[in-house]
Amino acid sequence: MFSGSRSRDIPDDQSDGSLQVPGGGQGDSSGVVYIDPEIWKDDQPEVECHPPCTMVLPPSSHMKPVTRALPPYETSMNVAWTCA
Repeated sequence: MFSGSRSRDIPDDQSDGSLQVPGGGQGDSSGVVYIDPEIWKDDQPEVECHPPCTMVLPPSSHMKPVTRALPPYETSMNVAWTCA
């Protein structure tokens, strides 16, 4: 299981500091990252993962809408044909 507001997706039972996801096998991807409920106690919580990944946030007691702003993500695209 992954936890902690700044866990950087390190499994709780892993003490060597490696960022490997057990059974991942797909490069540096974090896969599914479960965020510990303790995150809601931080004033400005932060979490990270290696894309592609899915972050599973714990239930929150916030009764108002929350907006999460993600920074732009730059990527490239290879096109196999030309356009005239």
